[in-house]
Amino acid sequence: MKRILFLKLAALLAAGSFVAGCSDDEDDNGNDTDVTEDTADTTEPEPTELEICTAELEIPTPAEGLCEDEAELYAAVASQVAGVAQSCAIGSCDALNPEADPDEVGRCVSCCVGAELEISPACASCAGAVVVCVVQNCLSACGADANSEGCLECRAENECDAAVEACIGDLSGEEECNPEEEECEGEGDPV
Repeated sequence: MKRILFLKLAALLAAGSFVAGCSDDEDDNGNDTDVTEDTADTTEPEPTELEICTAELEIPTPAEGLCEDEAELYAAVASQVAGVAQSCAIGSCDALNPEADPDEVGRCVSCCVGAELEISPACASCAGAVVVCVVQNCLSACGADANSEGCLECRAENECDAAVEACIGDLSGEEECNPEEEECEGEGDPV
């Protein structure tokens, strides 16, 4: 009999422990105490290479001769720069957003063009500067078509393309000759 009583007591204690381990989501006063942990991942996604470049890029001023060190490479992709810049501006850099920061758009375009065409972001910033000018002055005229007559007129009026050649620099690889300081090729007395 003691054994049966002991088994019943053990069963009762086991059942009590089991019930005590479970919760009915209410405290002794009847208040809901359901505390569910939010298991959603709240970590920020890793920044993309474009975001990192845009955040870190410092475009030198004055922006002159930024492509001279990579003249051959730039010359090989020069015909693609405008199209890639437009694609980057609209597709990746939010240039059509009137609230976008033009300088950030310019840095983004510089990084995007640099990555797409495998030129340095500094060299690509020459195209980025044109985009900044367009965003600041010609967004409504150029938003649909950067080659439209209205866009080209606006770019000309605002001199958006004026500094590009100086920014890119001399791609010939030849030093300029100053006849006052030295004898230039093809000038002077034949030797």
